[in-house]
Amino acid sequence: MSKMSEDVEFVLSEVVRFSKMDMASLKQLTVSDHLSTIPHPRGNGHLICGIAAERRLSQLAEKALRNTNLTGRLAKGPLLRELKKEIANHFLREANPVDAKQCQYVANKAIQTAALAIVDTTHLIPCHLANDPVPHKISIGPVTFTKTSIALEEHKDSLQAFAKTDELSEKLSRHAFEYFEGFGWIAEVDVPGCDPKQSASKAAAMVQSALDCIHLMIGASHSSKMRVGGPNYFKDRRSTIAINSKGAANISVSLQSEGEHLVDDWWNLVLANGASALVELMGISISEVHLSQSPAPLAQRFIDASGWFGQGARDTHPASQLVKFVTAVERTVTTKDEKYLADRIAERGAALLCAGGIDGPNDRQLLKKVYTMRSKLLHGSRSPARLSLGEILYEAERLSRNILLSSLHFFGSKNLRLSKYSASQLDEEYLCLVDWAERRRKDGGAHIGSQLNFGS
Repeated sequence: MSKMSEDVEFVLSEVVRFSKMDMASLKQLTVSDHLSTIPHPRGNGHLICGIAAERRLSQLAEKALRNTNLTGRLAKGPLLRELKKEIANHFLREANPVDAKQCQYVANKAIQTAALAIVDTTHLIPCHLANDPVPHKISIGPVTFTKTSIALEEHKDSLQAFAKTDELSEKLSRHAFEYFEGFGWIAEVDVPGCDPKQSASKAAAMVQSALDCIHLMIGASHSSKMRVGGPNYFKDRRSTIAINSKGAANISVSLQSEGEHLVDDWWNLVLANGASALVELMGISISEVHLSQSPAPLAQRFIDASGWFGQGARDTHPASQLVKFVTAVERTVTTKDEKYLADRIAERGAALLCAGGIDGPNDRQLLKKVYTMRSKLLHGSRSPARLSLGEILYEAERLSRNILLSSLHFFGSKNLRLSKYSASQLDEEYLCLVDWAERRRKDGGAHIGSQLNFGS
């Protein structure tokens, strides 16, 4: 008997065992056992299979998915539901023998049925970005941010057709418009060949990565109010009440807006002086990570690091901001656990700054300083409640942002697309970079692009 047959036999035996329990025994089951079910073969209700059988079914679904080319396109949840239906129908209702051939048939049929939901989808996701009238559109790789009124007008025909389907659709459409109109922007992203759950997950991840890139391009202090989704309001009105010892009350009201107030045409100002090349590399990274079955290692490294930076930019707690900014640097420059990690981070981080032509004489010492503070906060030797970060937080954000931006040119468009790129290869590249940076500091050389074959 194959492993799959054994698992199906176990699931069926558990269904039989639970079905024979009296009410008193059923009441003693855990909530997890009660919630672990398969469809009733007659189509009315469910049968308890228990948490142990549920785990085996989940493992069967994972294994079946791994044996297809649908990984990353079909979620395990929908496949698991179809697998349960097929097991109930094929073995309980039709009473087929439980053997390797029949089990494989059930798995294949479940995959075929679940895969019918795979389709190309365009997702619209509301965002708070900037409240300035210009620009109307911003594109970063596969993600396009568009002013809400323009985006809804562009998709008017599809949206109106949905609303006219029936009364419920009209109600859903009205609520959706009320929600989306509370945002200044809509992110649009096309996700090819995925089931609805995987497609929505990929779309949300791509939009968040694109927003993280915007944080990098304009800095944390100018983008801290930018958000993907969430509450649909422009204005956040809050109040405070305080009563002193003499019984006198004081009430104050504050009003803040979601999104940032920048300047007209701020995105074109961001793209000036060659920065459009950085945005192009960011777009490559987003596509290679979120639209590929096998994410490119260097692109994944950048997306992870920019994600840490973005979390730091949106955070309101200074200590956790510093931790996230420094973690972004660590994800960019480290490949393994090392005894003298602070020295390695300072060395490589300073070399990247040098490569970008934005290095300062004290960068290496500052990097060690912010890393040491991050370690003290993370490991508990310093209390975040008793600490005024001030200048060191500013340096952590500045260094992190510039190191991540420099890393894009260092990695280069070609390497960002490579599906195989080992940590040892990156170590070799960093070794060359650090050596070059040391010579440049001594000789006063030119930009890295004219010295080494990086960034091509």
